[in-house]
Amino acid sequence: MTRRTRTILIIVILILALIIGGYFYYRAHFQVYVDTARMLDSVYNAEKSDISYTVALNGKELNVKFRTVKFPVGDGGSAMKIDVEGDYLSHTFYKVNGRSYDDENALERVIPKNFMSLLQWGADVYSSDLSIDRIRDGARTVYTVQVPDSMVQSFMDRYLEGLDKLNLTYSDCTMYLTTVDGQVSELTLQGNTKYKVLVREASTMITVRAQVNAVGDAVKVPSLPQDVQFAMHST
Repeated sequence: MTRRTRTILIIVILILALIIGGYFYYRAHFQVYVDTARMLDSVYNAEKSDISYTVALNGKELNVKFRTVKFPVGDGGSAMKIDVEGDYLSHTFYKVNGRSYDDENALERVIPKNFMSLLQWGADVYSSDLSIDRIRDGARTVYTVQVPDSMVQSFMDRYLEGLDKLNLTYSDCTMYLTTVDGQVSELTLQGNTKYKVLVREASTMITVRAQVNAVGDAVKVPSLPQDVQFAMHST
């Protein structure tokens, strides 16, 4: 083998190594996008789920806390038990096939109307081209994304529609997806927000969180109260 042939062979090997290395890096990097979006979608689309939601702005200006249990009813139907805990209302609501069997207006005044859209939006964020940082600690993994202000503003304006009385603007927001043994444990959005109090501008931190208590067969399915069942059959 001549020196020229050896040189060409070495160059070819180096090029192949770079191509193969680049492929595996891209595949591993791309897999993170796929896995995070898939995990969030699986919770969002689960037939049974138990999730606690929190929206906290300085702990007082806006403080929303509620828990939802989604479960199947009847022939292909779906129900949801919603326990609201707040300064202005502590009550349990029931929805069956999207219809509320309680005071719908009271419910929409204290929690986001489409509260589960947080999970759906999270899947969109993690499947976008934003950079994802991953930190593993035993069975626990945290996927972190810096979310652009415009993306946060667009979502939060819809998410808190009817609840945001302060015309909030958002900046420096980070989303954290925490998993344990490959299952979603928590999805959190944290960042800064500005609002006006009279003529003064104030700034504080906002936290929006969905904590997954159980999914699938691990969910303790509640029973529909008699009055809800009666209302269902009388309509």
